[in-house]
Amino acid sequence: MRYLTLTVSLTALFAMISPGATRPAIAWQGTASTPSNEEERFEAASIKRTDPDAPSGYALLPGGRLDSRGQTMAPIIAQAYGIRATQLVGGPDWMRQERYTIQTAAAGSPDSARVALMLRHLLEDRFKLVAHMEKRELPAYALTVARPGRLGPKLKPRVPPCETGKPLPPETVPEFMQPICGPSRMGGTVFLAAGITMTTFAQLITSLWLNAPVVDRTGLTGQYDVTLMNFVNQWTDDPLKAEASDPNSARLPVAMEEQLGLKLEMRREVQDVLVIERLERPTEN
Repeated sequence: MRYLTLTVSLTALFAMISPGATRPAIAWQGTASTPSNEEERFEAASIKRTDPDAPSGYALLPGGRLDSRGQTMAPIIAQAYGIRATQLVGGPDWMRQERYTIQTAAAGSPDSARVALMLRHLLEDRFKLVAHMEKRELPAYALTVARPGRLGPKLKPRVPPCETGKPLPPETVPEFMQPICGPSRMGGTVFLAAGITMTTFAQLITSLWLNAPVVDRTGLTGQYDVTLMNFVNQWTDDPLKAEASDPNSARLPVAMEEQLGLKLEMRREVQDVLVIERLERPTEN
């Protein structure tokens, strides 16, 4: 069986996102104001309105180049501010309807955080974006312990703790597990991770399966080995209601509760939102 290796930071998932998928956000810290450093700008940028039926995709290429095709502006703005499109408030209707292709060139080899700064400058310069961050209560999934005091058979504390990215002693590695602490891997109906926190696991659930915010409310501290097998990988708008297509596989929430002793509950959680005050259609080039 082949496995996909995933880093805890999820940087690899940002490299290329399939059409229609929710995109992991670029890591960003700070307020919604755009930095004043004039060097944090793309050397060149092309912006064109795109036919709705044209192929779409989003890629961060070597050298800090962006190649975003056929995307609406909502996910692009979300990428720039390190949030999800569901955390955008306000803005004109066309922001979520009209599609644009944005291609850029950058000097040097900027990392994803610097590209986020450049993208915010681009939005400010070409789309006249004005926005601010604030906190609001929004629907989110809470990751909780199904039966307090009892964990499932495939969720085990990592003792002793390990350093992320460091090899693990072979005798301490769970069955089928790669001997590295931190990264996870997934293949078919198997998900494996060694030495991850529940906060990281919640982030992985968000990006890999639910495409919706998941907040760690387990109260579990420290590192854990996670082995999740024979489950349905659900990519739907409401994965908790999706039916398993394979009668021998459990829906993700069922598998999580039976194997890990964890469950997902829909709640309202305080989250950061980006309030759009102004956004204009760009001059195309």
